[in-house]
Amino acid sequence: MTSCRNLTTGRYYLCVINLANKLNEPMEISDNGKSTNIAFDHSTTVGRKEPSEQPQICTTPFRRMLLGLSKPMKDYAPLIQAIASLIWPLVVAGIVLYYRKEIKELLGRIKRGKFLGQEIELEGPLNRLQKSAEAAAPEIPSRSAVTTGDDVGYSAKLIPLGSGDSVDEVLETARAFPYVGLMMLSDLIDKELREIVYSQGEVDRPLPYTVANVQRVLREREVLPPHLLRALRDFQVVRNAILHVPQSVDPDAVIQTVYSGIKILEALQRTPRGVYVVHKPGVKLFSDAECANERQDVSGVILEMGSTEPKTYHIYPTTRLNYREREHVAWEWSTAKRWGLTWYRDPDTSEIKVAFSDSVEFVGRPLFAVQ
Repeated sequence: MTSCRNLTTGRYYLCVINLANKLNEPMEISDNGKSTNIAFDHSTTVGRKEPSEQPQICTTPFRRMLLGLSKPMKDYAPLIQAIASLIWPLVVAGIVLYYRKEIKELLGRIKRGKFLGQEIELEGPLNRLQKSAEAAAPEIPSRSAVTTGDDVGYSAKLIPLGSGDSVDEVLETARAFPYVGLMMLSDLIDKELREIVYSQGEVDRPLPYTVANVQRVLREREVLPPHLLRALRDFQVVRNAILHVPQSVDPDAVIQTVYSGIKILEALQRTPRGVYVVHKPGVKLFSDAECANERQDVSGVILEMGSTEPKTYHIYPTTRLNYREREHVAWEWSTAKRWGLTWYRDPDTSEIKVAFSDSVEFVGRPLFAVQ
C-alpha cells in the first residue's frame, strides 16, 4: 500500500486524495505513528472512516476545501429565501421612483385618502371644481330662452330629461352611499355629453367617444362656454382621483363633488342640441312617383326631430337595417352612396310623398351604443 509520509500537511492531504481517486480502495493514513483506514465513496466524493465514524480528513472547513467539496443546497435555502423576500420591495421602490412625478400629481388630486398605507390630504382640485361649477351656471340660458331652430333639424333643439327626478335620486343616493351617487351623476353627465356632441353632425368620419374627442369637439365648435368646459375638466379630475383611491377618501369630499357635479349637469341640460329619434325604420323607397319601382339595397328611416310640439319628421336613405323605433341616434352621414329623386308611401297615412330630391346616406349610430 502506497503511503504519504514525510510530507507537509497540505501536500500530505493532496497526496491522500490523489491516491484514493486512482486506487478506489481504502487508504491507510499514518500521522505520527497512528494509522487510520479511509474509504472513499465516489458517489458523494466524501471520505468516511470505516466502519461508522466520520472521516478525519473531512472534519474541518479547511480540509473540505482541500477536497473540493461544496455545501449541500439545503444549506443555501435561507440565503435564497432572504434574497427573494427583498425583491418585491425593491421593485415597488423602483416603480415609485420612476413614476414619482405622476404619483405626485395624483396625490394632489385627492382630499383625503390612503396611498401605500399613508394618510394624504387633497388640495386644490376640489376647490377649483366648486368655483368653476358656480361660474358655469349663469353662462347657459334657461330653457325658455332657447329657440328650436328650423324644421330640418340641423339647428338646436332640446331633449326633455325629467332632470328634477334624476337630481333628487342622485342626492338621495349620495347621502347614504356617496360613491354610488357619484357614479350615478357621472352617468347622467355622460348621457348629456353624448347627446350634445353627437348632435353636431359628422360626415365620413365616425367619432369615437373618448374624453379627448369630446373636449376637442366642444372646444373647436364652441358648443359650450369656457367656464362650463373648465368645470367639466375639473369634475373629471376629481372624480377619477376619488374612484382610483379605494374607499378611504373622506365621504364629505365625495358629497361635495356630487353637489358641484349637479350644477354642471343642470348647465348641460340647458345646452341646446339636436334631437334625432327613430320614428319609423325600414321604409320602402321608390324611384318613380307611382311607387312601382322599389329601390334595391336601400330603405328609408323616418326621424322625429325636436322636443316640443309640433314634431317634425323627415325621411333619409340608409343601408343600415338595425334601427329601432324611439331610438336616439347620432347625426352622422356618409358620402360613399348617393340617390336622386325618390318617393315613399307614408306608413302613417299611406299617402305617396316625395322623400328627397337628392341625398347621401344617413348612417347615424344608436346614441348610447357609440364607443
